[in-house]
Amino acid sequence: MIFMHELDEAGITLACAVTRWSFGDQREDAITPPEEVARLVEQYPDKLYGTVAIDGYHIRKSLDIIEKFVVNGPVQAASLEPGMSKHYADDKELYPLYEYLSEMDIPLFMMTGGGNGPYISYTNPEHLDRMLVDFPKLTVIGMHGCVPHAFEDIMVAFRRRNYFPCPDVYVPDSPFGRIYAEAGNSMIKDQLVFGSAYPLITLKEGVDSWMRLPFKESVLENIMWKNAARALKLNWED
Repeated sequence: MIFMHELDEAGITLACAVTRWSFGDQREDAITPPEEVARLVEQYPDKLYGTVAIDGYHIRKSLDIIEKFVVNGPVQAASLEPGMSKHYADDKELYPLYEYLSEMDIPLFMMTGGGNGPYISYTNPEHLDRMLVDFPKLTVIGMHGCVPHAFEDIMVAFRRRNYFPCPDVYVPDSPFGRIYAEAGNSMIKDQLVFGSAYPLITLKEGVDSWMRLPFKESVLENIMWKNAARALKLNWED
């Protein structure tokens, strides 16, 4: 499998396969079926950490998917793109999902920036901040890091220790990369999480782009794997 070869080439021990439900249309089912995620995680248990896609248009179905494939299955987490269903992160319609995930101690990968929804207002971290206050025990990994609101995103992480920003695709060759590097050296050194931007670039290019940022040597292990391991409760040793 080409992807597995790329993991080895990039020096990545474990990859998080974050799946999507849709690109904005009201699909009845996820683009990547949960059955396929479960199959891959079972096939490559030492290489892949899986997420099932859930959706704000389909709350009941999403809860059933979490129960079947995460609580009672091999998949470890869920992924949600609130803006794609025209919900803000603190929309009360989404709260049954957060409540169940929090109750079952399941991490949530959430698209918080970039193309999260049809309007830039969906990336406003104020909504994420309110949700995190309401669910202090829910671990949220913020995909795309609320970009373009990088400074506000950093402050949300500083205030809410259950939030782990992952600006991923907006780090390589981007002005946001240096902003997050400065924060990773100080305010959020225990929360900033590496993301590869795959498949827009190769995994190795993703790793190399983060390693070129001006991170202090003392925080590199945190940023590149320790923070993610702690967020996902992997219990890895040094």
